[in-house]
Amino acid sequence: MERGGPKLSIKANMATSEQRRDYSDALKKLGYSHLKEFQRRVIDGYVDGRDVFVSGPTGSGKSMTYEVAPFVLDSIKFTAGKIDTSNTKSIVLVISPLIALMKEQVNNLESRGIKAVCVTDSDSLTQKGIANGNYNILFGSPEAFLSKFRRTLLSQEYRSRIGAIFVDESHCIKKWGKDTVKEKAFRKHYGQLGEIRSLIRSGVPIITLTATATMETRNVITKDLCMKDCIYVIENPNKPNIRYSLISAKFDDISTLFQWLVDDIATHGKNCPRILIFCRKKRHCSELFEFFNTSLGEKGYDCVTGETDYKGRLFGMFHSKTDDDIKNHIISSFQDPDGIVRVVFTTVAFSMGMDVKGVHQVIHYGPSNDLDDYVQETGRAGRDTSLMSSAVLLTYKGCCISSRISKPMKEYCKNNSVCRRQLILKEFEDEGKPNEILHTCCDVCTRSCRCLCSCKGTSCKCEVFCISEFDYTSHAEFSLREVSQKCDVVQDKIQLAFQNILPKGLWTSQQKNLLKSWLLRYRSDLLRNISEEKVFGGADIVSGFPMSLINNIVKYVEFIDSKVILETHFSFFSPEHIDRVWDMITEILNDSSCADDLETLGCEYSSNDEQVCTIAEGDSEIIDSDDSDAVAQYRHHRARVWSSSSESN
Repeated sequence: MERGGPKLSIKANMATSEQRRDYSDALKKLGYSHLKEFQRRVIDGYVDGRDVFVSGPTGSGKSMTYEVAPFVLDSIKFTAGKIDTSNTKSIVLVISPLIALMKEQVNNLESRGIKAVCVTDSDSLTQKGIANGNYNILFGSPEAFLSKFRRTLLSQEYRSRIGAIFVDESHCIKKWGKDTVKEKAFRKHYGQLGEIRSLIRSGVPIITLTATATMETRNVITKDLCMKDCIYVIENPNKPNIRYSLISAKFDDISTLFQWLVDDIATHGKNCPRILIFCRKKRHCSELFEFFNTSLGEKGYDCVTGETDYKGRLFGMFHSKTDDDIKNHIISSFQDPDGIVRVVFTTVAFSMGMDVKGVHQVIHYGPSNDLDDYVQETGRAGRDTSLMSSAVLLTYKGCCISSRISKPMKEYCKNNSVCRRQLILKEFEDEGKPNEILHTCCDVCTRSCRCLCSCKGTSCKCEVFCISEFDYTSHAEFSLREVSQKCDVVQDKIQLAFQNILPKGLWTSQQKNLLKSWLLRYRSDLLRNISEEKVFGGADIVSGFPMSLINNIVKYVEFIDSKVILETHFSFFSPEHIDRVWDMITEILNDSSCADDLETLGCEYSSNDEQVCTIAEGDSEIIDSDDSDAVAQYRHHRARVWSSSSESN
């Protein structure tokens, strides 16, 4: 498939089958037996000195094109077609976004006898080897190559020997390297990568690699890197073995939504099917980890290894602030289909270039920023094309508010009538069609599936026209849908119960605001003696007084005329909480001085402290970026609220 840029024919520029270059020696050096057609196009392109833009699905083999690069380049330049792998002269640069990803790739190449290194390695002997040009493949971030390593690139040794530059995960140029109206670029050096052209000799090709790229993304990448006369190798991003589905939860309650997975780990241990859970907020990663850790206890560790630290833990958390040792352990575990780690709570950080094995279920807790990211992240489940996999997007109230979420992604979340696969592929200018067997395509297409229908004609008289949902839905999708439906029933029961009860009194909006401010203060008091580390690991869980409970109390307060109503219609963790809430309700109703309180403490608290509390708990979007301002705000909030509380006591 060929799209974007000049209308050139890739096949027209390729050698015929009789004229094809022989790369067999280079392939054997790395343990490969053959090339895929798209891999040959890429290699032929940069061997000819052409820039190449490559977009291919996760697991398609893009990394192999730079692994063989030093050797195939030598075969052309130094030995007239015969590769001398014992004295490789060419050097290849690979620009990558994540240190954990680079280390994984370096370890993989070293295990096959290839001289590869990460330029940020602090070992003095390694740095000396880099300066002397002792490595075939150098991995580094944009920041490393454009600053610390800049002078090395300008040396004669490197200017004469660099044969190609690969930009892995090149979509980061657009996503991370550009300023927006509201904020500065997350990683500005990605927006400055074009400078690398001035550091190397003229004619060195640049090859960009990404799993997915819309036309807009392609144009930004090729323009920024000055890729002229560029060859475009675009593989279809469709993965027919992934079934897409969306489940809407009426509220954001981790303990309710994921109890089924806790039970699975407790029951099956290391035999639990692998699941990746992508979280929109680091807060959700932390809360999920804290919930699983608290709920599972000793059952959260592999009893065979006997390890009781992260090395034996059956679940893990992976984001930008995770300790490097833990990151490396999780990556290593996921390279083994039978690795110890069975469930990972992660941000976008885990989706880039990770060679994960044995994953057939991916859950998104809230949408990705755009369909580009969503396709890359769900692709972790579809690497083994011989098995069906599942991608479930779990939405909750307010999850699509962020301005960072693209319009197509929001439309995907709202959609309930169009094939989800077609919506995704449309973004990549691919016409796309549903899978032939509709129940394997998506939850929308499933409603029209007639795979068991034997009727000939327009009217179907079959009582059973599709296989049972047990046979085509993954365990993750089935469990989440069941939990969501139960939650809906509970919520509906609450609404129905209060529909049949006359309001016990009229509450003004001011009184409701005051009640909410008091409930929030009570929640803060519960967190008072809890360490900040645990608070940020899940305030709902550690306080036992979740935001969903506060919102429901305020919403239905007009119907609450006794503690019995609180006990029977609301989910409290402790009888003490019921007593305190009832005291607040009666005090507001019976004490006229509360109106003055609202004008002083209540107004200020509800308009300011509630906002700070919301920020601290991540209800405003805090993704994989620096959230120190929010943390500082929350610390200030805690100190002020608890100080005033102490003084009043």
